Amino acid sequence: MVLDYGSKIGVIACSNGRQASRMAEYKALYKKLEDEYGIGVVEAKTIYASENSIFSGTPKERAHELHNLYGNQDIQAIFDISGGDVANQILPFLDFEWIRKHKKPFIGYSDLTTILNSIYTLSDMPGVLFHLGSDSLAEFERYFIKGEKVALKGDFMSFDNSLRGLLIGGNIRCFLKLAGTPYMPNFHHKILLLEAQSGDVSKMATFIAQYEQLGAFSRCKGLILGQFTEAEEKGIRPQIDTLFKEIGEKYQLPIFKTNQIGHAPHSIAVPIGQEISIKN
Repeated sequence: MVLDYGSKIGVIACSNGRQASRMAEYKALYKKLEDEYGIGVVEAKTIYASENSIFSGTPKERAHELHNLYGNQDIQAIFDISGGDVANQILPFLDFEWIRKHKKPFIGYSDLTTILNSIYTLSDMPGVLFHLGSDSLAEFERYFIKGEKVALKGDFMSFDNSLRGLLIGGNIRCFLKLAGTPYMPNFHHKILLLEAQSGDVSKMATFIAQYEQLGAFSRCKGLILGQFTEAEEKGIRPQIDTLFKEIGEKYQLPIFKTNQIGHAPHSIAVPIGQEISIKN
């Protein structure tokens, strides 16, 4: 999608509330969006955490504020600037038919993996895995202002050197919160994207085991592996890659590895619930 000059975006925190001490930082971000791109910002009431709390509101209140952003006809897209652990609290309170009716993309990353994939599953609405911040404005401009297509750079770790299909997934830990719920997408013929901010080899091994037990690897068309930040900082990423290579060999899955997707400031925006094509 492309945001034209004069467009408005909604901003919300459906996961952990933002600290009030960061208010000036966000106001400066909004001013940059207005000054450089002509983008106006409509803030939800559930942005900042209440005193002595991690929550910007109750699950029902956060869902209500998200509904309001969808219903606001002046808003073209919704950016969630939060992250953390509690986004899935709002899922039972979301009206997915309302979201389907008011077609506009939801954008977020990390813990917002739960909402992105739920909206795709139950509203058939694609979203974007991306974190809006002062350090990601170059990518914001590339994807949302110029409308440039995603061109992933990386290498195939096994089997085919091309991959084409509908993309689901996101954060490896947060996506698993949807297991056993009606919000989890069908893995059949999908490309599964996985990235992680934290987690050592043992955590990744148990996550991989759960995905396998869910039937993800036997049903999907292939994997895209993004950044595994903590593992890379500790020099243990090769051990995690070995675990995935074993999965690739077992299920004859193409696996594409890229450092463009994840929690780093240089991470690019990628569509969830839309087709993506990769060829080396």
